[in-house]
Amino acid sequence: MVANVPFITNNLPEASKIAKEENCGFIINDSSSEKIAEEINDIFNKSNLKEFGKNGHKAIVEKYNWEKEVSKVIKWIMENS
Repeated sequence: MVANVPFITNNLPEASKIAKEENCGFIINDSSSEKIAEEINDIFNKSNLKEFGKNGHKAIVEKYNWEKEVSKVIKWIMENS
């Protein structure tokens, strides 16, 4: 994402959530290596790869960075201690 490249994930909850919400990744729900290879080939033929890459980079800069995450943890600690 930081390199302006969309990501591919399986149905892991957090990764799937980011892919959907930020419109920056592709979810593959199959465990067959042949099906996964087919889906990856399909993804590479999509016209919106650059857009997905830009969306991912924007999400990293604005939401998913250490500064933002540490702030959330510190806030939680302060509220719960």
